Amino acid sequence: MYCPRCRYPLNANNTYCPRCGLAFYNQQRPHQQQMPPQYRPPQYPMPRPRHKNRGTAIIFAFVLGGVGVHKFYLGHYVQGAIYVAFCWTLIPAIIGAVEGTIYACQNDEQFHYIHSRRSNTNLQ
Repeated sequence: MYCPRCRYPLNANNTYCPRCGLAFYNQQRPHQQQMPPQYRPPQYPMPRPRHKNRGTAIIFAFVLGGVGVHKFYLGHYVQGAIYVAFCWTLIPAIIGAVEGTIYACQNDEQFHYIHSRRSNTNLQ
């Protein structure tokens, strides 16, 4: 049995692919497939999606929000550059404090859904 996304060999009792992280919900398993004998899947590990820490984003937003460090941390580089460009007006510091409050009011699931969906392909 092989993963339909990355063709990694799987056991019959796997609930997710250990290499690419594709989850098999509701007991859906990939079909038994016979691979040609000359095919060998690559042995290098696939990078895992990284979740951003909500506490770190809150601290960055309150302490360094005026220069957009929290935006760079969350992967919003263009918005971070705008914060840096207008940091002399102190408006980004106010917006950073408001965003820090928003991050603090969200639970972990909401925060990860909003800020980690670029790197996680299993979220839909």
